[in-house]
Amino acid sequence: MQLQGTLRAFTDDVFQRLQRRITEVIVATAQLRGCNATDLTWSPTPYPPTVNDPAAAGLAMRVAQQLAAAARAADGDNSSGAGVGGTGAGAGSPNNIMIQELGEPSMAAEDFSFFGKGGIPSAFVMLGIGNATLGTDVSLHNHMFQMDESQLHVGAALHASLAFEALSQVATARGTVESSTSGSGVSHNTADARHCDGMRGLDDAEAGMCNAGPA
Repeated sequence: MQLQGTLRAFTDDVFQRLQRRITEVIVATAQLRGCNATDLTWSPTPYPPTVNDPAAAGLAMRVAQQLAAAARAADGDNSSGAGVGGTGAGAGSPNNIMIQELGEPSMAAEDFSFFGKGGIPSAFVMLGIGNATLGTDVSLHNHMFQMDESQLHVGAALHASLAFEALSQVATARGTVESSTSGSGVSHNTADARHCDGMRGLDDAEAGMCNAGPA
């Protein structure tokens, strides 16, 4: 008999403990029944938990809220609360962008998690296109999944706005560093290196989207 499965956890410590305990339980259970459990293997590169950097997550939420406000203004709706706290994007008016900060973490395995584990400040955000009328309210890995291409402009605008805001923060921080180190012997190349490091991290934050909910 051959068994396969997947293991999920919210922290690396719990993940490693579960690996150890599952192995122990499998071996002990087999021995209890007079059997042997052999060829117990784990994925050589397990997916680590996706953990949002608080600052990157705050940036993503702030930019999304600004984008939603701009979309409401384009529709002539200047109210501050409309469109925030919903469950998806694009309901009703094509400019109606709803934002939801999901309250519980997700067990979804995501290769984006390697960015965060590698020390790059990042945040995972999801763009919802669920619309029962269009039949796009089926989850991503379902064979009935359909893409609502009318919402692509929302994702494009979000990515562009995140990139602009993130690079603006890098430019501001770089100017502060250069001003504060004037005359202290910090070379231009050192400042450039800091700038490139910051761009690398924030570029990945741009590509990221909130770990907090089901994919």
